[in-house]
Amino acid sequence: MVPIRVDLLSQLSHVPVETDRLRATMPDPNRCGLEHHEYLSIPSDRVDPSLFRLPQHRCLAEYWCRERDRRGSLPPSAEFDPAQVVPALGYIMLLEPNRDATDFLYRLYGSQVATHHGRDMTGRWLSSFDPPGPTVFTAQYRLVVREGVAVYAEHDAVKEVSVITRWCRLALPMAGSDGGVERLVVCNVPIRRESVG
Repeated sequence: MVPIRVDLLSQLSHVPVETDRLRATMPDPNRCGLEHHEYLSIPSDRVDPSLFRLPQHRCLAEYWCRERDRRGSLPPSAEFDPAQVVPALGYIMLLEPNRDATDFLYRLYGSQVATHHGRDMTGRWLSSFDPPGPTVFTAQYRLVVREGVAVYAEHDAVKEVSVITRWCRLALPMAGSDGGVERLVVCNVPIRRESVG
């Protein structure tokens, strides 16, 4: 496996590629047009803030893990508190799946994400993105919904958007009243490719 280039530390080496369910369900990112795409699903009980280097991801993971540990289950989406993730605000996206998790509605599209992407997707469906995004991201988000796992992914922006930006995305499941995944909270951070090490 190509190591995650920015955010995941060596602690995730305990998640073998061959057992990562995302590997079995993802379309080939290279055929979908994403450059230097790397991704990994993380069982919800193995999500740990110390895995993440970017402060926005660490902040969101700290909040999510604190709620998970306090409740002994996935945090409820109805009680998501933005005041607890202030360093991540602007990079937060809230998504809701349709009935069969084949599409996702952006309830919130962070202001920093919108600025770097060039448009605000709040109130729009993931499927309204230009290709190749919908194919790849739907596969990742669908796994979050169906299995309650976290997903971490990175890819270089398509040239039409930016030649210097790399997107680093952490998607975490949030539960509805029935305990199933009702919403995703995603922290999507753009970084300069020169800072990728």
